[in-house]
Amino acid sequence: MSMALGLIEAIGLTAAVTVADSAAKAADIEIIGMENTRGSGRIVVKLQGDVGAVKAAVEAAARSGNEVGAVCACQIIPRPAESIRGVFCKDESVSYEQKDKMDDEKDEDEKITCNLCMDPLCTRKRGEPHVNCIHYNDEKINSNESLKGESHE
Repeated sequence: MSMALGLIEAIGLTAAVTVADSAAKAADIEIIGMENTRGSGRIVVKLQGDVGAVKAAVEAAARSGNEVGAVCACQIIPRPAESIRGVFCKDESVSYEQKDKMDDEKDEDEKITCNLCMDPLCTRKRGEPHVNCIHYNDEKINSNESLKGESHE
């Protein structure tokens, strides 16, 4: 049984989720992931499976995606080369919560936690009050506050 790679590009998250749902329900395929293409709200849904199953899933997904939003492009690649499979079959879909968790697991010595002073020794974490910064009384930090849109009357 030869495997195929299916790519469906949709505009908007709602259309992309609808596309993935329809594809999974239409045939026996595996959803590899969804990837933001970094522009115009386009999201690529990646799937794999038997060539016939991928073809049926992509056709059904394109129909349902066009009902909700817009499907820009669909592509089925039967028997993709291993180098292509290695690039596209990586699941790069990571939620913001997962990114925060991965950031928290980084070595604390390498991680800068304070986005005001950028000093690795500062114990203030992003989102905490500015007064928690060890450099809060420095002129540099106080002058940057006015640049961030805070009004001082």
